[in-house]
Amino acid sequence: MLSKREGAETDRSSVLHYFTRGGDGAGWKAVAATWVVTEPPPPGGSDEPTPTQSPKDGVVKARPKVMPAPAREAVGSVRLSPTATADLGVWGRYADYLSFTVPAGKPDSPHFERGDFTSKLVDHFNGWDEDELQRSFSYRPVGEELPVFALENGGSLVTCTLEGIYRDRGRTAGNWIEMRAENTSGALLGGGRRKWASLEEVWSVTAVVEVLKGGGPATVLSTDAYGATKLSVKGVDWK
Repeated sequence: MLSKREGAETDRSSVLHYFTRGGDGAGWKAVAATWVVTEPPPPGGSDEPTPTQSPKDGVVKARPKVMPAPAREAVGSVRLSPTATADLGVWGRYADYLSFTVPAGKPDSPHFERGDFTSKLVDHFNGWDEDELQRSFSYRPVGEELPVFALENGGSLVTCTLEGIYRDRGRTAGNWIEMRAENTSGALLGGGRRKWASLEEVWSVTAVVEVLKGGGPATVLSTDAYGATKLSVKGVDWK
């Protein structure tokens, strides 16, 4: 289901919800929620982000691509992709693409088009490299397979749910991690100014991907990987 947030009806993006139910007559359950850009820019408009004089620290500006129109049956319902089984392979490929030790992430991939949710995302995480710390990401597909929808252009729309593990540790026994007081992970670990030998965060990420008919590099239309939801944090105290 595509919908608009109240108060943001004119926004070019839409909320994308997936619902499932156990069988005929059973209640519907929301199992995934994300967003996509569903309208093109107005005539004379631009996809370029509006520049700011003083960008906020940590804020990333992205240029999402518009989701292609879904293919519909004669009665108006959205058509399921006839190649769903093969299309779902992009789920694992995206997880593999985002799994690397900083700064060794490879922005270019034969499986994905360059863009703000692929090459720019990898470059962003490679930028986390520090001499005193070793950082890595490990992603895997999780959850149930969501319906794969056919697109008017012959491609398919795949929504992927991923679990990511972010590991951060000192390169030597003499190196430690110290987080700012407002850091979410620090709050989840009890707050205070403590030193950590290593941290392990579990993240939840959802991505919407356009898979081309006949293969070729896929386009990631949206992902929340820049600001993934933190599910849990574990830390080892530095001594």
